[in-house]
Amino acid sequence: METRSHQKGFTLIELVVYVAIMSALVTMVSGLYGMMGKAREKTALIAAVESQGSQAMHVITQTLRNSRVVSEPGGSVATSTLTITTYAASSTPTVFFTSSSVLYMTEGSTTVPITGSGVVVTSIAFSNHTASSTNGSVKIVLSLTSATSSKVTPYSATFYGSGTVRNQL
Repeated sequence: METRSHQKGFTLIELVVYVAIMSALVTMVSGLYGMMGKAREKTALIAAVESQGSQAMHVITQTLRNSRVVSEPGGSVATSTLTITTYAASSTPTVFFTSSSVLYMTEGSTTVPITGSGVVVTSIAFSNHTASSTNGSVKIVLSLTSATSSKVTPYSATFYGSGTVRNQL
């Protein structure tokens, strides 16, 4: 009577262990991809808020520097609208304001959005800090939040700046 002592193949226990190890690896890899996707989306939200906030502050301060007179806000009261008079008749008055959580700039009769999709203006404040016998000086505080409907936590940032009207002869 001959018995086979060297059978080729896997036992049932070996197959079960193999399947369990592979299942654990697949679960870990898919979890890692999920975390990477959320991190990528969060990074994109932060980049959108930071770039649009910096760009908005640049546009406001540059326009203010190249203007002639600060019309609004008057006094030291903070307002959500900045109105300035420029040297070019076609762009006077220039007004910065928010509507439906978007920051806009109106030059003369042309209105353009300063902030775009993916970002919500949560607050903006302009306050006139002009000392007597000096040019117009305005402090700007702009708060933005990422507009997202996903499961990623929204990102918010507040930008501070100021601008002073230059003497242009």
